[in-house]
Amino acid sequence: RKGACMNGHALEARIYAEEYNAALQRFTANGGQLHHVRFPSSACDAEDGVRVECGVVEGDQVTTHYDAMIAKVITHVPHTYDEDAVEND
Repeated sequence: RKGACMNGHALEARIYAEEYNAALQRFTANGGQLHHVRFPSSACDAEDGVRVECGVVEGDQVTTHYDAMIAKVITHVPHTYDEDAVEND
């Protein structure tokens, strides 16, 4: 994209309601009630570099009729510059 520049590093973790199905040798969607759901309290604060995108809360029912992804956790840290790590000729 024109004008875009690199600005640090990001990591995205996708959280799915799945279990391993040994008969199929792969993960498959698994529905049920979410008994314990906790995300960082500052997940909506862009200043700390953590963002959570989710559409569920504790107590919700997850069905197998939709995508099994229940949340994404995205983190970002800016580049840091360490003068001691740069060799000066």
